[in-house]
Amino acid sequence: MKKYVIICPNPYRDIDFKYTLHIYDKLTAAGVKCAVHPLFEPFDSPLIQKLAGEVAVVESFWDADLLLSLGGDGTVLHLARTTMKLQIPIIGINCGDKGFLAELDGPHVNILLDAINGKYRQSRRMMLDVSLYRDGKVIYQDTALNDVVLKSVHNVIAVKAEIQGQMVCKFSGDGLIIATPTGSTGYSLSAGGPIVEPDAQNILVTPLAAHLLTAKPQVLGANRVLEITADRLRGRPTVVTVDGGDTIDFISGDKLVIRKSDHETIIADMQLRPFYERMMDILSR
Repeated sequence: MKKYVIICPNPYRDIDFKYTLHIYDKLTAAGVKCAVHPLFEPFDSPLIQKLAGEVAVVESFWDADLLLSLGGDGTVLHLARTTMKLQIPIIGINCGDKGFLAELDGPHVNILLDAINGKYRQSRRMMLDVSLYRDGKVIYQDTALNDVVLKSVHNVIAVKAEIQGQMVCKFSGDGLIIATPTGSTGYSLSAGGPIVEPDAQNILVTPLAAHLLTAKPQVLGANRVLEITADRLRGRPTVVTVDGGDTIDFISGDKLVIRKSDHETIIADMQLRPFYERMMDILSR
């Protein structure tokens, strides 16, 4: 059966769609059915309309066998969350900086053709569901592949995390990061959190600038349900972000509930380099 591949470029990383056009031409010449779904831009924008004059542009991911993400790790995160219900494998092509999720540095067409022919390992990445409660009602829900961050914008706040009434941590500081193993090499790492292999099933709890010597990063079982509250806000700006997206206001009395999601992200792992070799290379740049 002929494979159907959708190329998903970030226009702010793949400038002038250089990689997109190159990959599209090479794959179609090899007999692969291709289409392009640009990210972060409305489909009626002049930029996308111009692209549509050169390639097949589609708004739906339906029936795709493989998604090619062109950008950085943020592009993969956005695509993963957008398509999580479809469970389509994703290959990241790095046009950005670190590139933990974007495995390929540049449009290696021969490697992509191998992937299209099924020569990859499915790396199934755990995700987190987050719900924000206010006055007992859910006012915001989202799903994270990397992390959920509760953070004071200016001042120290009192943070508390519990599991079924049992205290996980309680401290004054800047906030708290709740990360997946995939997100362990992101913001959590920069805040002193542990590195966890991306296929693992764990929830990572990393305090931000805690004013307490015993407030240390913790690794929890995947089936734990965290309830997070904060005191001493006193009108001070405090926000929640999911995978580095838009900020959501967090006010006195609010509660975050975070648990393992039923959804997973499938990364098409070409196994070009072992995880630790790649990690050491990226973190040494």
